Amino acid sequence: MHPVAANIAALRARLGEIDGDFTRVISTQLPQLNNALKSKGVEALTVPPLAVFSGGEPGSGGVAVSGRYDPDAARGVQVPTNLKLWN
Repeated sequence: MHPVAANIAALRARLGEIDGDFTRVISTQLPQLNNALKSKGVEALTVPPLAVFSGGEPGSGGVAVSGRYDPDAARGVQVPTNLKLWN
């Protein structure tokens, strides 16, 4: 396997692990933390909505992003389906 392909595979695997860890934290630990914050009169923490990163919508991986050239888009690089971005 080409070194770049191996790096991409490793990064995709790590992204899956991070996604699972983040989901676990926001579903188990965040509610407990928010309860503690509310009991002290402090505003609860929220997770912002996901940003759209698929389907060819504006800003979702075209060749020019914000007026800059995106070499990955020009080569047809596929964005991982489990990539999540928050605004």
